[in-house]
Amino acid sequence: MEIIEAFKSLEDKIDMLMNMVDQIDQGMANMTTARVTTLDSITSISASTEENYSLSDTIGTLLNGHEKASQKLEDISKQLQDKSESLQQAIEKFRV
Repeated sequence: MEIIEAFKSLEDKIDMLMNMVDQIDQGMANMTTARVTTLDSITSISASTEENYSLSDTIGTLLNGHEKASQKLEDISKQLQDKSESLQQAIEKFRV
């Protein structure tokens, strides 16, 4: 009878260990899924960061071009104003 109880106790311990192994296996599967999800998220963030950098660079280039165009327009406006004043002076001399 003691042998039967010993084997029954051993069987219970083995069942308990098997349950623990199953829990560990499930935990590892969950960790693998979480790792894949995390890597996908990091990849997505990286792609977004690269796209943002590219867009920022493009915007910087456009702003630089806009600044140069604005400066050129200002210079041309100044030249036009100077020529207009010269023309106004020439007209005044012609009237006299």
